[in-house]
Amino acid sequence: MPPPADVLKDMQGDIWPGLGKSYEIFYLFSIAKPDDFKEKIKALADKGEITSAQGALDKRAQNRDSDKPSPSAGINVSFNSEGLKKLKWDDRSLPRGKGLKERYFKEGAKTDTMAQGRDDPDDYDDWMKNHISGKKVINGLFLIAGNKVTCEEGVSFIEKELGDSIERIEAIEGDVGPEHGFEHFGFKDTISQPFLEGWDDASDITLNYQCRPGVIVVNHKGTNGFDEESRLWEPDWAKNGSYFVFRKLEQDVEAFHKHAEKLANDNSLGLNLNAKQLEARFVGRWHSGAPVELHHSEDPGPGYDDNNWDYEEPYHELHCPYGSHIRKCNPRNTFGQTRDKDLSLIMRRGIPYGPRWREEDDEETKKQPRGLLFGCYQSNIQNGYSTIMNRWCNNDGFPLAGSGQDVLVAQPIKGAADPKDQVLHANLYGLDPDGKPHKLRDGKHPEEKKRRCDFPSFVKARGGEYFFTPPISFFTKMVEAL
Repeated sequence: MPPPADVLKDMQGDIWPGLGKSYEIFYLFSIAKPDDFKEKIKALADKGEITSAQGALDKRAQNRDSDKPSPSAGINVSFNSEGLKKLKWDDRSLPRGKGLKERYFKEGAKTDTMAQGRDDPDDYDDWMKNHISGKKVINGLFLIAGNKVTCEEGVSFIEKELGDSIERIEAIEGDVGPEHGFEHFGFKDTISQPFLEGWDDASDITLNYQCRPGVIVVNHKGTNGFDEESRLWEPDWAKNGSYFVFRKLEQDVEAFHKHAEKLANDNSLGLNLNAKQLEARFVGRWHSGAPVELHHSEDPGPGYDDNNWDYEEPYHELHCPYGSHIRKCNPRNTFGQTRDKDLSLIMRRGIPYGPRWREEDDEETKKQPRGLLFGCYQSNIQNGYSTIMNRWCNNDGFPLAGSGQDVLVAQPIKGAADPKDQVLHANLYGLDPDGKPHKLRDGKHPEEKKRRCDFPSFVKARGGEYFFTPPISFFTKMVEAL
């Protein structure tokens, strides 16, 4: 059953069930005239122009196909900590205890990612460089989702309605392209979306457990691990909101394929893996989406949709490397957790940008920028995105010492004193001469078969920010005060 009617009316629709789209514009803006903006954004919300969860369901029903955009664009809006300060909705302006509590949100993405030494500011797009330098500070983000025509109409509508109360900083366009459901490296994407307990149809479950709604949506069951209201929940006005992480990630598709070919052709490694098999181990899935953990040697082909599985016990990486993307991002049963194992799940809402890479294209086309406009929702960034990236993907010691980093998205530490920290690596075991995985001996890995393989970073961060997507009731409260 869907969420209660009051939640459907109050929650912005991209959080749940998601805005249907084949095209999307991430419209970054600053607030030029805060008081004017408050009145105008409230007016839009009152007229239903900020798409609620119920509105998102209605738009999907218009098409009778949830994978297609509706005839009119869905529009959602979020604010970063600087934006809430502009709106006088921060710790300094609100009564004690009424401000948002999430530390990573307050510090912003520029502090978190750069403090980790992973982002290189030289890689940033101009809009991000201007943001971190203070020249043009981002305050908010409109998500405008539909098809190309309706998204462009949505931008015009926003700019007309809000006028000079806002200033456009950047409008970044994403397009699912002709290969809907596949990302630029060539893999089926968004397979392991969490299904929210009591909100989503249990028959469609894609993990062997459901996610408590409060892991994604603020102040519901599961927020910060508490199933009932707690002092660690957010203030009441934030209920039905969610924190949104936006990252523009450029993918070096050619380098990804060439590195797999290089390892496949290196006979000294003795991996007995071809390039496609290596790429599958980088990701943890075959290009069809089938997990390497279950299909060790060959891709079973299109149409695979079973995601209800766990890693073989006792835990090992003979089938699926610890450094594979899906094992780093969602370790499933690797820790044998019985409580709060959903706490770091995120609701992904990304979309590719740029043209697809093809081997037959000319060099100029191959070098065009392409990648992922990554977005995800969670009720706590520290539990969600930050844990996944900083404690898991980039951590050589996760899940065990020497496990390597996430082959797909990890970033080396820029300027690290230890040369080993400047290079990414993962462990690969390969296949035996019969094309079968090696076996554990007395419960231990055959260490003589392990190959530590270094790899370059296949992804560059071009910018991003941490936002809060408030409930629709927020806009009235912002104008009328608490």
